[in-house]
Amino acid sequence: MPELLFPALAARDAPEVLRELAAGIAGALPGLSAEELRSSFAEREALGSTALGDGLAVPHCKVARIARAYLAVGLSAAGVGFGAADGRPVHAFFAVISPSQAPGTHLKLLAAISRWARIPGRLEALRGVGGRAELLECLAEGAP
Repeated sequence: MPELLFPALAARDAPEVLRELAAGIAGALPGLSAEELRSSFAEREALGSTALGDGLAVPHCKVARIARAYLAVGLSAAGVGFGAADGRPVHAFFAVISPSQAPGTHLKLLAAISRWARIPGRLEALRGVGGRAELLECLAEGAP
């Protein structure tokens, strides 16, 4: 869904990133509350940062009122401190929301993101993206 692609996040810190992603997702998926999503992402982050290193974070949560999983992707040109173990700022945020009744789907999506991101050059390519169409093309390259 192109509506879930955010190639120019304005957020300057981790709470703002979660707020901006939650608002964008709620705007694209009627019936979801931006505040509920933000709170769910923040609760998960409180357990430990979802920053994986190399400029990637995967904030995620489970939601009872959805029938399928969704992936939203946001990019920050400036980068945001997100508590990554490597100390590097995060430039790419892959936000996952999935049905609370489908934990297997949630884990499979997280694993697919990890596999995609391990391919050399993919995360770096995201840094030069200029818009939604280009972001979609970059993400689709070699998608599982």
